[in-house]
Amino acid sequence: YLASNCFELTLELGCRKFPPGKDLPHFWNENKNALINFMWQTHVGIKGIINNEDGEPIFNATIKVYQLVNDNWEYIDHDMASSKSY
Repeated sequence: YLASNCFELTLELGCRKFPPGKDLPHFWNENKNALINFMWQTHVGIKGIINNEDGEPIFNATIKVYQLVNDNWEYIDHDMASSKSY
């Protein structure tokens, strides 16, 4: 993924390596909604450009992410950093 920017995914929906073709519509119908929801998850996350007050991009900025767990803010060790991609 890092070298090609192409994310490939294999989903194994049963125990058989090569299920008969007649079973494929069943697998699709059983998993269609979950697969579509999975694709929609690509729109979740942090997106955008970090700018200063003058609207200029801030390079090498860091975004710290926290989550609320039982009324306590806990740091998620998965920092995002800006880069020079302009």
